[in-house]
Amino acid sequence: MRRLGVILHTIHNGNLIARSATKLTNTALNTAVWNEQVKKIGKIVDIFGPVSRPYFSIKPSKKSDFKIHELKDKNLYVK
Repeated sequence: MRRLGVILHTIHNGNLIARSATKLTNTALNTAVWNEQVKKIGKIVDIFGPVSRPYFSIKPSKKSDFKIHELKDKNLYVK
């Protein structure tokens, strides 16, 4: 797994906003996102901002066993 970035906050529709740690290649929409415990958090639904360190909008999984407010400042990973 490789590090995607860090969750910054949630937005009004429940999506998570994360900032990339570095310039990423081969990261696309609908890519699954995982936490440090290798539990699926959700999938990328939007990529925006500067190419050098983009932001990601992540739609949380419906079957998640985590609380969204506890994810702030946590690392995210992609496979």
